Amino acid sequence: MADVATRVRRAPPHRPIGGGDGGARAVAALRLLGRWQRASGGHIAFSGACACGPGATVDLRECDDLILDYLARKFAGVPVIRAVIAAHAGGPLSALITAIAQAPEALPQFAAEELLGALEASITSFEDAHRR
Repeated sequence: MADVATRVRRAPPHRPIGGGDGGARAVAALRLLGRWQRASGGHIAFSGACACGPGATVDLRECDDLILDYLARKFAGVPVIRAVIAAHAGGPLSALITAIAQAPEALPQFAAEELLGALEASITSFEDAHRR
């Protein structure tokens, strides 16, 4: 059952996330925000430990900078996306996603779709690690 829920939650790789209009991109961003808020409330366990027991864990809220750094490197050659990411550097990832949801037309369609797609992939990766 978990596999079905995961597949339903993810956008197919061949379809741009958020669609062509600002409203659809805002909804896609809000869904990602909800997913990140749920995921960042947990931990990633290392060496077989769980979040509530002994062992090494990482609070996912501490991963905001890692994701923002990844996005900055990924889109270093795309000035319009680079500027949006730079405006949110050092802040929580949720602030970047919220900004996209509140002003979906602030980015050109291709840029918003690329950034939302990269955010979706990053959040999915952290969700998958959290389930282990």
